[in-house]
Amino acid sequence: KLSEQILLADEAMGGQEYGKAQELYLTARDLSREAGNVGRGYIDGRLEETRNYMEVYDLIQIGEEKEENGNLEGALESYKQARKLASSLYFTSGKDEAMSRQAQAEEQLDQQAAEKQQEEEIFSYIRTHEKALWLPDQDIISALYGDRILEIDPYVYNMTDKLFVLRPEEEAWMNLDWVRAHSRIIHFCGRNKPWKKNYKGFLGTFYQEAVAASRRESGA
Repeated sequence: KLSEQILLADEAMGGQEYGKAQELYLTARDLSREAGNVGRGYIDGRLEETRNYMEVYDLIQIGEEKEENGNLEGALESYKQARKLASSLYFTSGKDEAMSRQAQAEEQLDQQAAEKQQEEEIFSYIRTHEKALWLPDQDIISALYGDRILEIDPYVYNMTDKLFVLRPEEEAWMNLDWVRAHSRIIHFCGRNKPWKKNYKGFLGTFYQEAVAASRRESGA
């Protein structure tokens, strides 16, 4: 019966069921005591292993709880402790788990630091150039991130009434058929809006068509 208990405990240990293994080894220790402490040294050694392995996973769990509560720094420290303990025990799977969690926490902290730095950069630029910002959002984006902006065709993705009438050298100039075939976004910028009575422009026809289509679909 003792040998069977030890085999069951060893099986649970091999399956990384450390809590179950601990209970089985404790039972095996009681049986060993009844049998004159046969195999006691082996059982005590395995019990110590289960306690140590469970401590590694307890530290990882503590880190996860800290992470859920928004304490990334604390979580990172718990993962480091788990990794250090697992390394000292030559506990490979525990070490791998702790290292994985540690890497994820470090990545999140790096991301938060980058976002904070970016935020500080934006507000610093606003304070320094406040009076020169005529179009604040566009001016800031262009000044700070202009080198990351990809150029796209404005006639396709930002067609406006001004583009439509002021560029006679362009194929789209005063050509509603071209706009209908190629433009994907029509931008009614400024105060000149086709839903206002004083609208002056040519591209408002697309807005009116969209309104009419929406009403047909809704049955209005």
